Amino acid sequence: MEPYFSLTYFGPLEYYRELVNTQHAFWVLNDRYSKQTLRNRCSIYGANGKIQLSIPVVRTQGKNTLLKDALISYAEPWQNIHWRSIKSAYGRTPYFEHFEHKIEPVFNQNHKFLFDFLLQANLVITDIFKIPSPVLYKDSVGSDFQKALDSKSETDAYSSKDAYYQVFEDRFGFIPNLSVLDWLFHCGNKLY
Repeated sequence: MEPYFSLTYFGPLEYYRELVNTQHAFWVLNDRYSKQTLRNRCSIYGANGKIQLSIPVVRTQGKNTLLKDALISYAEPWQNIHWRSIKSAYGRTPYFEHFEHKIEPVFNQNHKFLFDFLLQANLVITDIFKIPSPVLYKDSVGSDFQKALDSKSETDAYSSKDAYYQVFEDRFGFIPNLSVLDWLFHCGNKLY
């Protein structure tokens, strides 16, 4: 299994399962930021179905912006909107009250760089699930390496193998491949 991963915005459960099953995993610091990937997007399950949350990003060098150089835009109150959406979607789930105090602080800081926000979010998740935190890989990334990272950062790169109870499934059925937050708040901090 490839040991290199881009950081994700509360990526899908399978992303974290792969981290667990990878010996000596690395989070890559110098990969290129690509729009519309798990680097700044996650999906949750709300009362009206699937909700896409997206962190607004400013690419300082256009298409060649590295993840570590991508800036977060605060023109809109996205943190409040995302946290309210998460709280509304999962406030009545079995484990929300157990983990709310660990997730909410991620949205209370104004990180300048997307990388810093993602690192904090992923460290919180690895701590909750007791996953050894990957080492930061700081070397430059070649084009083949970048393509491999991009493919693992696509929103459809991971497919969930397990169906589990979701609060709103009586309305829209089971929705797979949502953010790890969906699993955490419904099932707790066991990955299997």
